Amino acid sequence: NFAYSAKIIVADGGTADHVAFATTNYHVFRSYVYAHDAGLNAEGIAAPTKLYFWPNAFLREFVGLLFDKKIVIALILIAVILLYNLTIDTLNSSMYLLYL
Repeated sequence: NFAYSAKIIVADGGTADHVAFATTNYHVFRSYVYAHDAGLNAEGIAAPTKLYFWPNAFLREFVGLLFDKKIVIALILIAVILLYNLTIDTLNSSMYLLYL
């Protein structure tokens, strides 16, 4: 929606310098991320959410952000695994030399 809206704003002669959007308060952060990715300088206006809905909403937003950034997360995970293996190999090598 943000990417489509950005195109319409520019096509109508507007600018993406300052745009506002309205959504539920638990969804503002992810919406801001989407707006930023679409090139919009956006500000969110939050509507309240019932307290009993927060656990479900938080989990859904967290999973949504993970899914959207899965390539970045996969690269970070690969880097962590490689560094871990390198560290373990280095420690094992140094411990082996100590026993000699």
